[in-house]
Amino acid sequence: ACLACLGYVGVYANTHGDLRKLTRGYDSEKQLCGLDIPDRKFLFYCRSVTSKEFLLTSPVCVPACGGENATIASLSAYCPGNSTGYESRSIGHWCLPADLQRLEEVMSELTGRNIFSRIIAIWRDCKASSKIVFPTVAIAAVLTGYMYLFFLHTCAVQLIYVCELVMVGGCFGVGYRLFQEVADGQTLNFVGHSASYNLTLGISAAFCVLGFFLFCLFCVQNKKIGTAAGVIEAACECMVEEPTLLIEPLLSIMSKLAMLGAGLIGLSVIVTTGEVELVGKMGIRREFTYRPEQWCFLGFSLFMLIWLLEFTHALSQYVLAFTTQLWYFTPYVHGTNSKVDRKACGVFKGYCNAFRYHLGTLACGSFLIAFLRFVRMALSVVAKVAKMEGNVVLECIGKIFLCCVTCFERFLAFINKNAYMDVAIASSNFCTAARRAMALIADEVPAVAVLNGCQFLFQVCGVGLITSACVGLTLAATSNVPIFTHRSSPYYVSNPMYVTAVAGFEGAAVALCFMTVFDTVGDTILYCFASEQRRRKNVDRETYRSYREPRDSSGSGQSMFGCFFGPGEDSENSEDESAYAPKSLKALISNHSG
Repeated sequence: ACLACLGYVGVYANTHGDLRKLTRGYDSEKQLCGLDIPDRKFLFYCRSVTSKEFLLTSPVCVPACGGENATIASLSAYCPGNSTGYESRSIGHWCLPADLQRLEEVMSELTGRNIFSRIIAIWRDCKASSKIVFPTVAIAAVLTGYMYLFFLHTCAVQLIYVCELVMVGGCFGVGYRLFQEVADGQTLNFVGHSASYNLTLGISAAFCVLGFFLFCLFCVQNKKIGTAAGVIEAACECMVEEPTLLIEPLLSIMSKLAMLGAGLIGLSVIVTTGEVELVGKMGIRREFTYRPEQWCFLGFSLFMLIWLLEFTHALSQYVLAFTTQLWYFTPYVHGTNSKVDRKACGVFKGYCNAFRYHLGTLACGSFLIAFLRFVRMALSVVAKVAKMEGNVVLECIGKIFLCCVTCFERFLAFINKNAYMDVAIASSNFCTAARRAMALIADEVPAVAVLNGCQFLFQVCGVGLITSACVGLTLAATSNVPIFTHRSSPYYVSNPMYVTAVAGFEGAAVALCFMTVFDTVGDTILYCFASEQRRRKNVDRETYRSYREPRDSSGSGQSMFGCFFGPGEDSENSEDESAYAPKSLKALISNHSG
Protein backbone atom coordinates (compact mmCIF):
# COMPACT_ATOMS: atom_id res chain seq x y z
CA ALA A 1 0.00 0.00 0.00
CA CYS A 2 2.81 2.40 0.89
CA LEU A 3 4.58 1.65 -2.38
CA ALA A 4 1.34 2.26 -4.26
CA CYS A 5 0.93 5.62 -2.51
CA LEU A 6 4.55 6.42 -3.32
CA GLY A 7 3.81 5.62 -6.96
CA TYR A 8 0.86 8.01 -6.92
CA VAL A 9 3.07 10.75 -5.44
CA GLY A 10 5.62 10.04 -8.15
CA VAL A 11 3.02 10.44 -10.88
CA TYR A 12 1.84 13.70 -9.32
CA ALA A 13 5.43 15.01 -9.08
CA ASN A 14 6.16 14.03 -12.67
CA THR A 15 3.03 15.90 -13.83
CA HIS A 16 3.35 19.09 -11.77
CA GLY A 17 7.09 19.27 -11.04
CA ASP A 18 10.12 20.16 -13.12
CA LEU A 19 13.73 19.73 -12.01
CA ARG A 20 14.72 22.69 -14.16
CA LYS A 21 13.19 24.93 -11.49
CA LEU A 22 16.06 23.82 -9.25
CA THR A 23 18.93 23.28 -11.68
CA ARG A 24 18.56 26.32 -13.98
CA GLY A 25 19.16 29.99 -13.27
CA TYR A 26 16.99 33.08 -13.72
CA ASP A 27 17.98 36.11 -15.75
CA SER A 28 17.51 39.72 -14.67
CA GLU A 29 13.92 39.66 -15.98
CA LYS A 30 13.09 36.61 -13.77
CA GLN A 31 12.85 34.28 -16.76
CA LEU A 32 14.03 30.69 -16.19
CA CYS A 33 16.77 29.67 -18.62
CA GLY A 34 15.77 26.64 -20.68
CA LEU A 35 12.11 26.78 -19.63
CA ASP A 36 10.83 30.31 -20.21
CA ILE A 37 13.53 30.73 -22.89
CA PRO A 38 13.86 27.22 -24.38
CA ASP A 39 16.75 27.98 -26.76
CA ARG A 40 18.95 29.56 -24.05
CA LYS A 41 19.74 27.05 -21.28
CA PHE A 42 22.81 28.59 -19.58
CA LEU A 43 23.04 31.49 -17.13
CA PHE A 44 25.89 33.93 -17.84
CA TYR A 45 27.30 36.89 -15.87
CA CYS A 46 28.61 39.60 -18.18
CA ARG A 47 31.67 41.69 -17.38
CA SER A 48 31.84 45.48 -17.33
CA VAL A 49 34.06 46.99 -20.00
CA THR A 50 35.22 49.88 -17.81
CA SER A 51 35.49 48.46 -14.26
CA LYS A 52 36.23 44.86 -15.33
CA GLU A 53 33.81 43.68 -12.65
CA PHE A 54 31.25 40.93 -13.11
CA LEU A 55 27.63 42.06 -13.31
CA LEU A 56 26.30 39.52 -10.84
CA THR A 57 22.99 41.34 -10.41
CA SER A 58 22.27 41.36 -14.16
CA PRO A 59 22.54 37.74 -15.34
CA VAL A 60 21.48 36.76 -18.86
CA CYS A 61 20.49 33.50 -20.51
CA VAL A 62 22.73 32.29 -23.35
CA PRO A 63 22.58 29.26 -25.67
CA ALA A 64 26.13 28.05 -24.91
CA CYS A 65 29.30 29.01 -23.07
CA GLY A 66 32.25 30.72 -24.75
CA GLY A 67 35.12 28.50 -25.76
CA GLU A 68 32.88 25.48 -26.45
CA ASN A 69 30.12 26.03 -29.01
CA ALA A 70 30.01 29.81 -29.05
CA THR A 71 32.51 32.62 -29.34
CA ILE A 72 33.09 35.51 -26.96
CA ALA A 73 31.60 37.85 -29.52
CA SER A 74 28.33 35.92 -29.64
CA LEU A 75 28.12 36.03 -25.85
CA SER A 76 28.60 39.80 -25.92
CA ALA A 77 25.47 40.09 -28.07
CA TYR A 78 23.35 38.98 -25.10
CA CYS A 79 25.05 41.34 -22.63
CA PRO A 80 23.59 44.77 -21.78
CA GLY A 81 25.34 47.98 -22.84
CA ASN A 82 28.89 48.71 -21.70
CA SER A 83 29.49 45.02 -20.87
CA THR A 84 31.04 42.15 -22.76
CA GLY A 85 31.53 38.43 -22.72
CA TYR A 86 34.66 36.41 -21.92
CA GLU A 87 36.04 32.90 -22.17
CA SER A 88 33.91 30.63 -20.00
CA ARG A 89 33.17 27.00 -19.32
CA SER A 90 29.94 25.27 -18.35
CA ILE A 91 29.52 24.00 -14.79
CA GLY A 92 26.07 22.51 -14.64
CA HIS A 93 23.88 25.05 -16.40
CA TRP A 94 26.02 28.04 -15.46
CA CYS A 95 28.67 29.69 -17.64
CA LEU A 96 31.55 30.55 -15.30
CA PRO A 97 35.00 32.02 -16.06
CA ALA A 98 37.55 29.58 -17.45
CA ASP A 99 40.35 31.44 -15.64
CA LEU A 100 40.71 30.00 -12.13
CA GLN A 101 41.45 33.33 -10.49
CA ARG A 102 38.32 34.91 -11.96
CA LEU A 103 36.32 31.79 -11.15
CA GLU A 104 37.38 32.08 -7.52
CA GLU A 105 36.35 35.75 -7.53
CA VAL A 106 32.89 34.99 -8.91
CA MET A 107 32.27 32.03 -6.60
CA SER A 108 33.37 34.04 -3.55
CA GLU A 109 30.87 36.78 -4.37
CA LEU A 110 28.06 34.34 -5.17
CA THR A 111 28.51 32.16 -2.07
CA GLY A 112 29.92 34.75 0.33
CA ARG A 113 32.78 32.38 1.27
CA ASN A 114 36.40 32.52 0.21
CA ILE A 115 37.16 28.78 0.17
CA PHE A 116 36.93 28.04 -3.52
CA SER A 117 40.70 28.32 -4.12
CA ARG A 118 41.35 25.65 -1.51
CA ILE A 119 38.76 23.37 -3.09
CA ILE A 120 40.44 23.80 -6.49
CA ALA A 121 43.86 23.00 -4.99
CA ILE A 122 42.52 19.85 -3.31
CA TRP A 123 40.85 18.77 -6.54
CA ARG A 124 44.04 19.29 -8.57
CA ASP A 125 46.25 17.30 -6.18
CA CYS A 126 43.76 14.47 -5.78
CA LYS A 127 43.19 14.22 -9.53
CA ALA A 128 46.94 14.16 -10.24
CA SER A 129 47.70 11.41 -7.73
CA SER A 130 44.47 9.42 -7.96
CA LYS A 131 45.80 6.74 -10.32
CA ILE A 132 48.58 5.74 -7.92
CA VAL A 133 47.82 6.89 -4.39
CA PHE A 134 44.22 5.89 -3.81
CA PRO A 135 44.38 2.33 -5.22
CA THR A 136 47.52 1.77 -3.14
CA VAL A 137 45.82 3.15 -0.04
CA ALA A 138 42.84 0.83 -0.56
CA ILE A 139 45.11 -2.21 -0.83
CA ALA A 140 47.12 -1.11 2.21
CA ALA A 141 43.92 -0.61 4.22
CA VAL A 142 42.63 -4.09 3.36
CA LEU A 143 45.99 -5.71 4.21
CA THR A 144 46.20 -3.79 7.48
CA GLY A 145 42.66 -4.87 8.33
CA TYR A 146 43.50 -8.54 7.83
CA MET A 147 46.69 -8.13 9.88
CA TYR A 148 44.66 -6.61 12.70
CA LEU A 149 42.20 -9.52 12.60
CA PHE A 150 45.10 -11.97 12.74
CA PHE A 151 46.53 -10.09 15.72
CA LEU A 152 43.18 -10.26 17.51
CA HIS A 153 42.79 -13.92 16.65
CA THR A 154 46.15 -14.85 18.18
CA CYS A 155 46.16 -12.75 21.38
CA ALA A 156 42.69 -11.36 22.08
CA VAL A 157 42.82 -12.52 25.72
CA GLN A 158 45.97 -10.56 26.37
CA LEU A 159 44.44 -7.48 24.75
CA ILE A 160 41.37 -7.74 26.99
CA TYR A 161 43.49 -7.83 30.14
CA VAL A 162 45.52 -4.90 28.84
CA CYS A 163 42.24 -3.01 28.33
CA GLU A 164 41.20 -3.87 31.88
CA LEU A 165 44.51 -2.60 33.20
CA VAL A 166 44.21 0.62 31.20
CA MET A 167 40.64 1.26 32.37
CA VAL A 168 41.26 0.52 36.05
CA GLY A 169 44.67 2.17 36.11
CA GLY A 170 43.37 5.19 34.21
CA CYS A 171 40.54 5.76 36.71
CA PHE A 172 42.85 5.45 39.71
CA GLY A 173 45.48 7.59 37.98
CA VAL A 174 43.07 10.44 37.22
CA GLY A 175 41.65 10.28 40.74
CA TYR A 176 45.12 10.34 42.32
CA ARG A 177 46.21 13.23 40.08
CA LEU A 178 43.18 15.32 41.07
CA PHE A 179 43.75 14.50 44.74
CA GLN A 180 47.34 15.71 44.40
CA GLU A 181 46.11 18.99 42.90
CA VAL A 182 43.75 19.44 45.85
CA ALA A 183 46.57 18.71 48.28
CA ASP A 184 48.73 21.34 46.55
CA GLY A 185 45.96 23.92 46.84
CA GLN A 186 44.96 23.76 43.16
CA THR A 187 41.53 23.07 41.68
CA LEU A 188 40.23 21.67 38.42
CA ASN A 189 39.92 24.08 35.49
CA PHE A 190 36.90 23.82 33.16
CA VAL A 191 37.47 25.83 29.96
CA GLY A 192 38.92 28.78 31.81
CA HIS A 193 36.62 28.48 34.87
CA SER A 194 38.08 27.08 38.09
CA ALA A 195 36.03 24.51 39.99
CA SER A 196 35.56 24.69 43.73
CA TYR A 197 37.67 22.74 46.22
CA ASN A 198 34.83 20.39 47.16
CA LEU A 199 33.90 19.73 43.52
CA THR A 200 37.48 18.81 42.61
CA LEU A 201 37.74 16.53 45.62
CA GLY A 202 34.39 14.93 44.73
CA ILE A 203 35.48 14.25 41.15
CA SER A 204 38.71 12.71 42.45
CA ALA A 205 36.76 10.42 44.77
CA ALA A 206 34.33 9.52 41.96
CA PHE A 207 37.18 8.36 39.71
CA CYS A 208 38.66 6.27 42.50
CA VAL A 209 35.28 4.68 43.25
CA LEU A 210 34.78 3.98 39.55
CA GLY A 211 38.20 2.30 39.35
CA PHE A 212 37.40 0.14 42.37
CA PHE A 213 34.00 -0.76 40.89
CA LEU A 214 35.59 -1.78 37.59
CA PHE A 215 38.20 -3.84 39.41
CA CYS A 216 35.51 -5.71 41.36
CA LEU A 217 33.43 -6.17 38.20
CA PHE A 218 36.36 -7.64 36.28
CA CYS A 219 37.18 -9.99 39.15
CA VAL A 220 33.60 -11.22 39.55
CA GLN A 221 32.92 -11.50 35.83
CA ASN A 222 36.16 -13.20 34.90
CA LYS A 223 34.35 -16.07 33.19
CA LYS A 224 32.25 -13.62 31.21
CA ILE A 225 35.40 -11.81 30.15
CA GLY A 226 36.74 -15.13 28.95
CA THR A 227 33.53 -15.53 26.97
CA ALA A 228 34.11 -12.14 25.37
CA ALA A 229 37.67 -13.09 24.48
CA GLY A 230 36.50 -16.36 23.01
CA VAL A 231 33.83 -14.65 20.93
CA ILE A 232 36.31 -12.05 19.65
CA GLU A 233 38.73 -14.78 18.59
CA ALA A 234 35.86 -16.71 17.01
CA ALA A 235 34.71 -13.58 15.15
CA CYS A 236 38.18 -13.16 13.65
CA GLU A 237 38.25 -16.84 12.70
CA CYS A 238 34.84 -16.53 11.03
CA MET A 239 35.86 -13.45 9.03
CA VAL A 240 39.06 -15.12 7.84
CA GLU A 241 37.29 -18.35 6.81
CA GLU A 242 34.31 -16.53 5.23
CA PRO A 243 35.87 -13.70 3.20
CA THR A 244 32.56 -12.86 1.50
CA LEU A 245 31.56 -11.19 4.78
CA LEU A 246 33.82 -8.28 3.83
CA ILE A 247 32.01 -7.90 0.50
CA GLU A 248 28.64 -7.32 2.17
CA PRO A 249 29.39 -3.80 3.52
CA LEU A 250 30.40 -2.77 0.00
CA LEU A 251 27.14 -4.14 -1.41
CA SER A 252 25.21 -2.43 1.38
CA ILE A 253 26.91 0.93 0.79
CA MET A 254 26.32 0.73 -2.96
CA SER A 255 22.63 -0.10 -2.50
CA LYS A 256 22.19 2.68 0.08
CA LEU A 257 23.89 5.21 -2.17
CA ALA A 258 21.74 4.16 -5.14
CA MET A 259 18.57 4.34 -3.06
CA LEU A 260 19.60 7.65 -1.52
CA GLY A 261 20.37 9.12 -4.94
CA ALA A 262 17.05 7.98 -6.41
CA GLY A 263 15.20 9.21 -3.32
CA LEU A 264 16.84 12.64 -3.37
CA ILE A 265 16.02 13.03 -7.06
CA GLY A 266 12.41 12.12 -6.35
CA LEU A 267 12.25 14.54 -3.42
CA SER A 268 13.74 17.27 -5.59
CA VAL A 269 11.01 16.76 -8.20
CA ILE A 270 8.35 16.94 -5.47
CA VAL A 271 9.94 20.13 -4.15
CA THR A 272 9.49 21.75 -7.57
CA THR A 273 5.70 21.18 -7.48
CA GLY A 274 5.31 24.30 -5.32
CA GLU A 275 5.11 27.87 -6.46
CA VAL A 276 8.62 29.28 -6.98
CA GLU A 277 9.65 32.79 -6.00
CA LEU A 278 13.03 34.31 -6.84
CA VAL A 279 15.10 35.74 -3.97
CA GLY A 280 17.71 38.39 -4.76
CA LYS A 281 18.97 39.50 -8.16
CA MET A 282 21.71 36.94 -8.85
CA GLY A 283 19.36 34.39 -10.39
CA ILE A 284 20.33 31.59 -7.99
CA ARG A 285 18.34 31.76 -4.74
CA ARG A 286 14.67 30.87 -4.78
CA GLU A 287 11.86 29.88 -2.43
CA PHE A 288 8.88 27.55 -2.83
CA THR A 289 5.42 27.80 -1.31
CA TYR A 290 3.20 24.71 -0.97
CA ARG A 291 -0.42 23.81 -0.49
CA PRO A 292 -1.39 21.43 2.38
CA GLU A 293 -1.56 18.34 0.15
CA GLN A 294 1.89 19.12 -1.24
CA TRP A 295 3.29 19.28 2.29
CA CYS A 296 1.75 15.84 2.88
CA PHE A 297 3.42 14.52 -0.26
CA LEU A 298 6.79 15.90 0.87
CA GLY A 299 6.47 14.40 4.36
CA PHE A 300 5.33 11.01 3.04
CA SER A 301 8.16 10.87 0.49
CA LEU A 302 10.73 11.75 3.14
CA PHE A 303 9.36 9.04 5.43
CA MET A 304 9.47 6.46 2.64
CA LEU A 305 13.09 7.38 1.87
CA ILE A 306 14.02 6.90 5.53
CA TRP A 307 12.12 3.60 5.62
CA LEU A 308 13.83 2.24 2.50
CA LEU A 309 17.26 3.21 3.83
CA GLU A 310 16.48 1.52 7.16
CA PHE A 311 15.25 -1.55 5.27
CA THR A 312 18.58 -1.72 3.45
CA HIS A 313 20.39 -1.48 6.78
CA ALA A 314 18.20 -4.22 8.26
CA LEU A 315 18.85 -6.40 5.23
CA SER A 316 22.59 -5.96 5.74
CA GLN A 317 22.33 -6.93 9.42
CA TYR A 318 20.30 -10.03 8.59
CA VAL A 319 22.72 -11.17 5.88
CA LEU A 320 25.72 -10.78 8.18
CA ALA A 321 23.91 -12.63 10.97
CA PHE A 322 22.76 -15.40 8.63
CA THR A 323 26.26 -15.92 7.23
CA THR A 324 27.75 -15.99 10.72
CA GLN A 325 25.28 -18.53 12.11
CA LEU A 326 25.76 -20.63 8.99
CA TRP A 327 29.48 -20.73 9.77
CA TYR A 328 28.93 -21.23 13.51
CA PHE A 329 26.59 -24.20 13.19
CA THR A 330 28.82 -26.00 10.69
CA PRO A 331 30.51 -28.81 12.72
CA TYR A 332 34.25 -29.18 13.00
CA VAL A 333 35.99 -32.31 11.80
CA HIS A 334 36.75 -34.33 14.92
CA GLY A 335 40.33 -33.90 16.00
CA THR A 336 41.00 -30.97 13.67
CA ASN A 337 40.43 -27.23 13.58
CA SER A 338 38.64 -27.15 10.24
CA LYS A 339 34.90 -27.27 9.60
CA VAL A 340 33.48 -30.04 7.45
CA ASP A 341 31.24 -29.31 4.45
CA ARG A 342 31.36 -25.57 5.07
CA LYS A 343 29.14 -23.74 2.61
CA ALA A 344 30.87 -21.01 0.67
CA CYS A 345 29.40 -17.65 -0.39
CA GLY A 346 27.11 -17.46 2.64
CA VAL A 347 26.45 -13.76 2.00
CA PHE A 348 24.75 -14.45 -1.33
CA LYS A 349 22.69 -17.26 0.17
CA GLY A 350 21.72 -14.84 2.94
CA TYR A 351 20.37 -12.38 0.40
CA CYS A 352 18.38 -15.15 -1.29
CA ASN A 353 16.88 -16.27 2.03
CA ALA A 354 16.06 -12.70 3.03
CA PHE A 355 14.13 -11.99 -0.17
CA ARG A 356 12.54 -15.43 -0.14
CA TYR A 357 11.38 -15.64 3.49
CA HIS A 358 11.87 -12.48 5.52
CA LEU A 359 10.91 -9.38 3.52
CA GLY A 360 7.96 -8.76 5.85
CA THR A 361 10.06 -9.23 8.97
CA LEU A 362 12.74 -6.81 7.81
CA ALA A 363 10.12 -4.32 6.62
CA CYS A 364 8.37 -4.43 10.02
CA GLY A 365 11.57 -3.83 12.00
CA SER A 366 12.80 -1.08 9.71
CA PHE A 367 9.36 0.59 9.75
CA LEU A 368 9.50 1.01 13.53
CA ILE A 369 12.94 2.62 13.37
CA ALA A 370 11.98 4.83 10.41
CA PHE A 371 8.82 6.02 12.17
CA LEU A 372 10.72 6.97 15.33
CA ARG A 373 13.43 8.66 13.30
CA PHE A 374 10.83 10.66 11.38
CA VAL A 375 9.14 11.70 14.65
CA ARG A 376 12.52 12.69 16.08
CA MET A 377 13.23 14.87 13.03
CA ALA A 378 9.81 16.53 13.37
CA LEU A 379 10.36 17.21 17.08
CA SER A 380 13.79 18.65 16.32
CA VAL A 381 12.24 21.06 13.81
CA VAL A 382 9.57 22.05 16.35
CA ALA A 383 12.19 22.75 19.02
CA LYS A 384 14.29 24.87 16.64
CA VAL A 385 11.29 26.88 15.44
CA ALA A 386 10.19 27.46 19.02
CA LYS A 387 13.68 28.65 19.91
CA MET A 388 13.72 31.06 16.97
CA GLU A 389 10.32 32.45 17.99
CA GLY A 390 11.33 32.74 21.65
CA ASN A 391 8.73 30.23 22.89
CA VAL A 392 10.63 28.74 25.83
CA VAL A 393 7.80 26.46 27.01
CA LEU A 394 7.27 24.84 23.59
CA GLU A 395 11.03 24.49 23.12
CA CYS A 396 11.38 22.73 26.47
CA ILE A 397 8.46 20.37 25.76
CA GLY A 398 9.85 19.58 22.31
CA LYS A 399 13.30 18.77 23.69
CA ILE A 400 11.84 16.53 26.41
CA PHE A 401 9.87 14.51 23.86
CA LEU A 402 12.89 14.50 21.55
CA CYS A 403 15.06 13.00 24.29
CA CYS A 404 12.47 10.30 25.06
CA VAL A 405 12.01 9.36 21.41
CA THR A 406 15.79 9.25 20.83
CA CYS A 407 16.33 6.93 23.80
CA PHE A 408 13.51 4.63 22.69
CA GLU A 409 14.83 4.61 19.12
CA ARG A 410 18.29 3.50 20.28
CA PHE A 411 16.77 0.81 22.47
CA LEU A 412 14.60 -0.43 19.61
CA ALA A 413 17.59 -0.44 17.23
CA PHE A 414 19.45 -2.69 19.70
CA ILE A 415 16.45 -5.03 19.97
CA ASN A 416 16.06 -5.12 16.18
CA LYS A 417 19.68 -6.12 15.69
CA ASN A 418 19.31 -9.08 18.06
CA ALA A 419 15.90 -9.94 16.61
CA TYR A 420 17.44 -10.28 13.16
CA MET A 421 20.00 -12.66 14.64
CA ASP A 422 17.18 -14.81 16.02
CA VAL A 423 15.40 -14.65 12.67
CA ALA A 424 18.58 -15.87 10.96
CA ILE A 425 18.88 -18.78 13.43
CA ALA A 426 15.27 -19.86 14.02
CA SER A 427 13.47 -18.37 10.98
CA SER A 428 10.79 -16.85 13.20
CA ASN A 429 8.64 -13.77 12.65
CA PHE A 430 9.68 -10.36 13.94
CA CYS A 431 7.54 -10.23 17.10
CA THR A 432 8.54 -13.72 18.21
CA ALA A 433 12.19 -13.06 17.46
CA ALA A 434 12.16 -9.74 19.36
CA ARG A 435 10.48 -11.33 22.41
CA ARG A 436 12.92 -14.24 22.41
CA ALA A 437 15.90 -11.92 21.95
CA MET A 438 14.73 -9.80 24.91
CA ALA A 439 14.49 -12.89 27.13
CA LEU A 440 17.87 -14.18 26.04
CA ILE A 441 19.57 -10.81 26.54
CA ALA A 442 18.02 -10.53 30.02
CA ASP A 443 19.60 -13.88 30.94
CA GLU A 444 22.99 -12.98 29.47
CA VAL A 445 23.28 -9.26 30.30
CA PRO A 446 26.81 -9.47 31.86
CA ALA A 447 28.27 -11.31 28.87
CA VAL A 448 26.58 -8.96 26.39
CA ALA A 449 27.74 -5.86 28.28
CA VAL A 450 31.35 -7.02 28.57
CA LEU A 451 31.46 -8.12 24.92
CA ASN A 452 30.03 -4.84 23.66
CA GLY A 453 32.53 -2.85 25.71
CA CYS A 454 35.48 -4.95 24.52
CA GLN A 455 34.31 -4.87 20.91
CA PHE A 456 33.87 -1.10 20.98
CA LEU A 457 37.41 -0.66 22.23
CA PHE A 458 38.75 -3.06 19.60
CA GLN A 459 36.76 -1.26 16.89
CA VAL A 460 38.21 2.09 17.88
CA CYS A 461 41.71 0.60 17.91
CA GLY A 462 41.12 -1.04 14.53
CA VAL A 463 39.84 2.14 12.88
CA GLY A 464 42.73 4.11 14.36
CA LEU A 465 45.33 1.56 13.27
CA ILE A 466 44.10 1.22 9.68
CA THR A 467 43.58 4.97 9.26
CA SER A 468 47.00 5.76 10.73
CA ALA A 469 48.69 3.27 8.42
CA CYS A 470 47.03 4.83 5.37
CA VAL A 471 47.82 8.37 6.49
CA GLY A 472 51.46 7.56 7.24
CA LEU A 473 51.98 5.74 3.95
CA THR A 474 50.39 8.54 1.91
CA LEU A 475 52.24 11.34 3.69
CA ALA A 476 55.59 9.59 3.33
CA ALA A 477 55.03 8.84 -0.36
CA THR A 478 53.72 12.27 -1.41
CA SER A 479 56.49 14.05 0.53
CA ASN A 480 59.51 11.97 -0.54
CA VAL A 481 58.83 10.01 -3.74
CA PRO A 482 60.16 12.00 -6.76
CA ILE A 483 57.12 11.48 -8.99
CA PHE A 484 55.01 13.37 -6.44
CA THR A 485 57.54 16.09 -5.55
CA HIS A 486 58.89 17.16 -8.99
CA ARG A 487 56.87 19.97 -10.56
CA SER A 488 57.36 18.57 -14.06
CA SER A 489 55.76 15.24 -13.10
CA PRO A 490 52.13 14.64 -14.15
CA TYR A 491 51.58 13.25 -10.63
CA TYR A 492 52.93 16.33 -8.86
CA VAL A 493 51.27 17.11 -5.50
CA SER A 494 51.59 20.71 -4.37
CA ASN A 495 50.32 20.11 -0.83
CA PRO A 496 50.70 16.55 0.52
CA MET A 497 48.38 17.29 3.44
CA TYR A 498 45.34 17.55 1.17
CA VAL A 499 45.93 14.16 -0.45
CA THR A 500 46.82 12.68 2.94
CA ALA A 501 43.53 13.86 4.43
CA VAL A 502 41.53 12.32 1.58
CA ALA A 503 43.53 9.08 1.91
CA GLY A 504 42.78 9.10 5.63
CA PHE A 505 39.05 9.25 4.89
CA GLU A 506 39.44 6.39 2.43
CA GLY A 507 41.30 4.30 4.99
CA ALA A 508 38.70 5.09 7.65
CA ALA A 509 35.91 3.99 5.27
CA VAL A 510 37.64 0.64 4.68
CA ALA A 511 38.28 0.30 8.41
CA LEU A 512 34.62 0.94 9.21
CA CYS A 513 33.65 -1.85 6.80
CA PHE A 514 35.95 -4.23 8.67
CA MET A 515 34.74 -3.10 12.09
CA THR A 516 31.04 -3.17 11.13
CA VAL A 517 31.40 -6.80 10.08
CA PHE A 518 33.50 -7.52 13.18
CA ASP A 519 30.82 -6.06 15.47
CA THR A 520 27.90 -7.91 13.88
CA VAL A 521 29.80 -11.21 13.61
CA GLY A 522 30.88 -11.02 17.25
CA ASP A 523 27.37 -10.24 18.46
CA THR A 524 25.89 -13.05 16.35
CA ILE A 525 28.42 -15.59 17.64
CA LEU A 526 27.62 -14.55 21.21
CA TYR A 527 23.91 -14.88 20.47
CA CYS A 528 24.42 -18.33 18.94
CA PHE A 529 26.49 -19.33 21.96
CA ALA A 530 23.93 -18.00 24.46
CA SER A 531 20.98 -19.57 22.61
CA GLU A 532 22.76 -22.90 22.55
CA GLN A 533 23.37 -22.75 26.31
CA ARG A 534 19.73 -21.95 26.87
CA ARG A 535 18.69 -24.87 24.70
CA ARG A 536 20.98 -27.18 26.67
CA LYS A 537 19.33 -26.02 29.88
CA ASN A 538 15.99 -27.25 28.43
CA VAL A 539 14.57 -23.70 28.26
CA ASP A 540 12.38 -23.37 25.18
CA ARG A 541 13.99 -26.53 23.75
CA GLU A 542 11.43 -27.19 21.04
CA THR A 543 11.68 -23.65 19.68
CA TYR A 544 15.41 -23.71 19.25
CA ARG A 545 15.49 -27.25 17.85
CA SER A 546 12.62 -26.86 15.41
CA TYR A 547 14.71 -25.01 12.87
CA ARG A 548 16.99 -28.07 12.62
CA GLU A 549 14.09 -30.40 11.68
CA PRO A 550 13.18 -30.83 7.98
CA ARG A 551 9.76 -29.60 6.94
CA ASP A 552 9.08 -32.67 4.82
CA SER A 553 11.08 -35.84 5.47
CA SER A 554 10.09 -37.26 2.13
CA GLY A 555 11.59 -34.29 0.32
CA SER A 556 8.51 -33.96 -1.88
CA GLY A 557 7.44 -30.52 -0.69
CA GLN A 558 10.09 -28.50 -2.47
CA SER A 559 8.81 -25.55 -4.48
CA MET A 560 9.93 -24.40 -7.91
CA PHE A 561 11.68 -21.48 -6.19
CA GLY A 562 13.72 -24.03 -4.23
CA CYS A 563 14.98 -25.58 -7.46
CA PHE A 564 16.91 -22.37 -8.12
CA PHE A 565 17.99 -21.41 -4.59
CA GLY A 566 18.22 -24.82 -2.94
CA PRO A 567 16.17 -26.29 -0.10
CA GLY A 568 14.36 -24.09 2.42
CA GLU A 569 16.26 -22.56 5.29
CA ASP A 570 14.40 -24.76 7.78
CA SER A 571 15.19 -28.01 5.97
CA GLU A 572 18.76 -28.60 7.12
CA ASN A 573 19.41 -31.32 9.68
CA SER A 574 22.50 -31.64 11.83
CA GLU A 575 23.84 -33.51 14.79
CA ASP A 576 22.62 -32.60 18.26
CA GLU A 577 26.03 -31.86 19.66
CA SER A 578 28.30 -28.83 20.01
CA ALA A 579 30.92 -29.99 17.49
CA TYR A 580 30.34 -26.75 15.63
CA ALA A 581 31.68 -24.56 18.46
CA PRO A 582 34.90 -22.69 17.60
CA LYS A 583 38.03 -23.81 19.37
CA SER A 584 38.11 -20.69 21.54
CA LEU A 585 34.61 -21.52 22.88
CA LYS A 586 34.81 -25.28 23.40
CA ALA A 587 36.16 -25.03 26.94
CA LEU A 588 33.56 -22.39 27.80
CA ILE A 589 30.75 -24.66 26.56
CA SER A 590 32.09 -27.48 28.76
CA ASN A 591 32.13 -25.21 31.80
CA HIS A 592 28.61 -23.91 31.21
CA SER A 593 27.07 -27.32 30.48
CA GLY A 594 28.95 -29.04 33.28
